[in-house]
Formats: sequence, C-alpha cells, structure tokens
Amino acid sequence: MIPSFLTIEELTAVSQKDFDIQCLDQVRDIFLFSCYTGLAYVDVQKLSRSEIVTGQDGYDWVITARQKTKTLLPAAKNIMAKYEAHSQSKFNGKLLPV
Repeated sequence: MIPSFLTIEELTAVSQKDFDIQCLDQVRDIFLFSCYTGLAYVDVQKLSRSEIVTGQDGYDWVITARQKTKTLLPAAKNIMAKYEAHSQSKFNGKLLPV
C-alpha cells in the first residue's frame, strides 16, 4: 500500500478546526506539531523543553535522543507557546501535554 499524505489544504482545515472540547483541541495541536516537525507521536510524547535549541543560524531546532534534527516551523513554535504554561506540561517537565 502506498502511503498518503495530507495536502496543504487538508492541513490548513485541521489547523483551523474549532473544538468545543478542550481535549480535542489539545489532540489536534499535538497532531499538528507532529506534522510540522516530522516527529513521531512517541518522540513528541517524550520531548522536553531542553531539546529545543537555538542554532548558530538563529533558528530553533529539535534535538532528540535519537539524534534527529528538525528545524521548527513557526506554526510548531506557536503550538509550543500555547502550552508553555499548561499544568500537565509543567508537572511532567515535557514540552507538550501529551
């Protein structure tokens, strides 16, 4: 089976979807963060703030234990900022409340 990918239009539609339930809003944001960074769910789940590093080029980079690097898109940075003060993230020391 050939894998299929979201189009820009589909990704935009997902990002603009409003949910009345906070949990679904959070799930959408974490899914989008995975899309924007190319990180698998399990990698996003264990990602901590210390793994976000500003490079010499001035861009923020994700440096994970798997030694993968991905530059952060502005949309991913917006999601990080949205959950910066989230109680679950603060409690477990992770970047996002996964």
